[in-house]
Amino acid sequence: MKDDWIQYQIPLLLVSKNEVYEWLAHQLYPQTVNKKDGIYQALLAREAIGNIQIDEGVILPHIENELVTKTRVMILPLKNRIVKWSNEVSQVELIIAVFLAPNESLEIKRQLATFMRCLANEQVIQILKKGKKLEEI
Repeated sequence: MKDDWIQYQIPLLLVSKNEVYEWLAHQLYPQTVNKKDGIYQALLAREAIGNIQIDEGVILPHIENELVTKTRVMILPLKNRIVKWSNEVSQVELIIAVFLAPNESLEIKRQLATFMRCLANEQVIQILKKGKKLEEI
């Protein structure tokens, strides 16, 4: 699966939800503090609406926001698990963050939907947890 909107990260050492959300926001806007803060707040607001855990140890923070100018999926395995993400979520070892641009093309939305269906496959999740790319399977 080769898509330029999917970004694989090397395993990182992040120890809290705040660190993860700050890191993600920084990836989108490394130089613009107010936009970075807007992304951070949008991630928190989305999580407040409902649980983002999709599998044991796997979370899917996702937003559709006017600050997102290009749809991106960031696959971020962690070096060490985040023991307590929230009251409902613990032992996080893989983060799949989705940033959807509000006016995205139908083709990208279709590709994104196909990608999301792949996440239902336990083998895919295990590959991503190990920090490997899907095209390696």
